[in-house]
Amino acid sequence: MSLKCNPFHEKPECELLAGTNKVFVAKDSGAISEYRLENPNQRWVVKLKVDGCLIPSDSQKKCDFLFLACEKEGGKTAYFVELKGGNLGDAIEQIQSAIEILYPKLTDFSFRCRIVQTKTPPMRIINQKKEALLSFLKKTKFAVNVKNSKITDLIQIQSTPHKETI
Repeated sequence: MSLKCNPFHEKPECELLAGTNKVFVAKDSGAISEYRLENPNQRWVVKLKVDGCLIPSDSQKKCDFLFLACEKEGGKTAYFVELKGGNLGDAIEQIQSAIEILYPKLTDFSFRCRIVQTKTPPMRIINQKKEALLSFLKKTKFAVNVKNSKITDLIQIQSTPHKETI
């Protein structure tokens, strides 16, 4: 199942964890930010390192992690995750850049974008970047969630597309 769920199998060093664990966690060492993907139905999930691995270039913006959740019946969801201090504008650009770079291998996935921040930036920056991201997302099939300190997602089987707003 891992090869079918992980279109980046040619880079096995980027696969941090794969399996049907009930919880998958993304956290930078020493950081407060944490992303948790709860998996009560034990779908196959692959946790990938994006920054410095799937996208190794220092000159390209990218998010920190990518979680791929797959159903036996073929439903697939990609969770782009950025753990950030306070610069939400940069986080949005990192998510958008990672999507643009990795999208060709993820065409059969639905998308969720997750930004976990520990500080709140000025509203002016948030609104400018948010509008740019929402404009980009309207052209695609992505959903975004921005929270302070911690985000927990629950993997659920859905028969209709799930839409979220920032």
